Amino acid sequence: MAALLVALLILSASATIVEAQQPSILWQRFGLNPEETHLAVSAGTGAIMSLGASEAQTWPLTLGSWPTRMSQGDAWGVTICAPFIPAGDSELMMIANDTLKAWNPISNRVRSIYQLGKANVSYLETSRDGSKVAIIAWYGDTGTLQLIDRTNGSLIWSLPNAGSIARLSPDGKLLLCALNGGLDLISVASHSILHRYSQFSEFPSGLAWSPSTPGQFAVSGNFSGLMDTSGTETVSLPLGQSIEFSPDGNFVSSDLLIIYRVPDGTPIPLANPATSDAIAFLNNDTLLNLSSGDLSLFEVSSGKKLNTLSCSFSNFISFSGDGSRMLSGAGLTDAETGVGNDSLNSGLISENGKIIVDISGDGSIGLWTESSGAYTIRNSITDTVNTACEAISPNDTDFATAVDIWQSQDDPRNAVQLWSVNSRSLVRTFGSLRPVTALAFSHDGSMLAEINDQDIIVWRVSDGVELFSIPATGTSVAFLPGDSALFIADEGKVDVYSFISKTLISHQNSSINANHFALLPDGKTCVGIHRVTQDNMFEPDSGVQYIDINSGNVIRSFQTPDSGLVNCVAANPVTGDIAVGGQDLIVYKAFGIDAVNQSPSPASQPLHAFASNSRITVDGPAGAERGKIFVYRSDGRCYFMAEVSAGEQSVTTSALPMGDYFIVFQTASGEKYFTKVSLF
Repeated sequence: MAALLVALLILSASATIVEAQQPSILWQRFGLNPEETHLAVSAGTGAIMSLGASEAQTWPLTLGSWPTRMSQGDAWGVTICAPFIPAGDSELMMIANDTLKAWNPISNRVRSIYQLGKANVSYLETSRDGSKVAIIAWYGDTGTLQLIDRTNGSLIWSLPNAGSIARLSPDGKLLLCALNGGLDLISVASHSILHRYSQFSEFPSGLAWSPSTPGQFAVSGNFSGLMDTSGTETVSLPLGQSIEFSPDGNFVSSDLLIIYRVPDGTPIPLANPATSDAIAFLNNDTLLNLSSGDLSLFEVSSGKKLNTLSCSFSNFISFSGDGSRMLSGAGLTDAETGVGNDSLNSGLISENGKIIVDISGDGSIGLWTESSGAYTIRNSITDTVNTACEAISPNDTDFATAVDIWQSQDDPRNAVQLWSVNSRSLVRTFGSLRPVTALAFSHDGSMLAEINDQDIIVWRVSDGVELFSIPATGTSVAFLPGDSALFIADEGKVDVYSFISKTLISHQNSSINANHFALLPDGKTCVGIHRVTQDNMFEPDSGVQYIDINSGNVIRSFQTPDSGLVNCVAANPVTGDIAVGGQDLIVYKAFGIDAVNQSPSPASQPLHAFASNSRITVDGPAGAERGKIFVYRSDGRCYFMAEVSAGEQSVTTSALPMGDYFIVFQTASGEKYFTKVSLF
């Protein structure tokens, strides 16, 4: 109702834009940066930490929780971190800007311990009692194993000719290290070599000590599997570079993403494995895998994926028509609070918020309804899909889909298809065969607009007839309130096509660097972001832009915390709040509008409206001058707009969904008439 009053008041007076640096944030979710390639676990609290060159984040133990960003900025410069925080300790060791530093994730305090100089560090580990830190630092082509006193930052001893990895034993008395082209067992107290393992003529690539069986360790290299300190090979296992034991020592895994039971080596493959930047056991039951910004959790005993705690909110954000729900990488959530179901996290949400449509990379269509659950519609498309788009009719009974087959022009598989929600069957196919980039239904559901790589086409939904086409392209399309004009946007321009005058008005503006847009509910403004390209290149000053679609002018702009990684934007159709997705998901409160300078005075003559057969007929005042009729539903959306000639007595809308409607007739001189009616 509040949104409706704002819309009505906009008609009664000219809006004054309130300049602001940045709107307030309703809620946000932090996602992982693909550059975060380091993972650590706190043995005491169970907290998970992910670190990268520009930021660090900490996750609570709860599997469904979102991370907290602890710090951002070039000052981090993390190149490696220790794999754990010892029990009873509070600091994680890391190398940043050629310095050994200790980070307390609770207080977010970072302190420097030891200056390495210009060196690349390939190994870093804290002893279990927290007193010592072992490092392999490379000065040029020479690796040096160093043991440092953590309390005072002094160098205890160093050994030259080290390889890239080492590991401290659980009791802190022994250290396995690749020295002089092989594998050696070293005394921590005397730094003397106790044993050289003849199996290794080259540096091993992975090492880990068993936490439960004294003297047992896992290794990969000339020999790969389990050994003991005497050199006896226990079991042969294919292991990778990053090797970790579970805390109880009953399982071992590596970046090859297979869990093995100890001691017999029974394999437990992980379900739907990805690549791996780092692995860690959260506990005896859960394995973590960090991969390109995705942090996945797997059940150790079965290899089943439990959850994915990271988010790249880059591709999907949509609001339901009533503005109450939002679908994104955070799941199907309440639009104002972000609380909801995180298992549904991609696709397009319907007008009533109870239907979700999503297209997979193989062209199959996922359909979810609140009443019936999830379905998969097997399309005739079997090729790899380059891009896909979908639109759900405001009547919530049909949806349209289109795909772009790789390197395929004028291909029948590119055709726009109309599907029935109830029967999950194909209703009809529309005639264009060009790769489609955007789809949009009119507010009354009678028309469907398509943008392909050559034209913008508007189809009549009921029979698939092409109503018109214009030679233009864009990345976003929407019907303006009243369905009398079409909004089209692309980088550097916004266009408006009037169905009444049959003209395309284009506004070129070099200051518009956005290439992905969303229309705000006032029908006068759009918001845009500079979408990340496939090679991850972006403008350094990219961010969010508010654009007046009637002039093409940028009204205001602001930067998001991750402006370099934003990739999609959506506007709440009722409140005007905007959601921006990329590395993070941020929902911003709509900018305030000083739309009322004076209260509207009541008209001297009445305005009458009658509802019948899903349509509303509006009778204008006798003898009224020319003007415009606007029909708003109680959710604040304008479903119909028509220009009225002087003396014209009656106007009938197209078919409308059920609901309460408010009708406004505004004359050319500014006089206004109001009434309301309900459709049952």
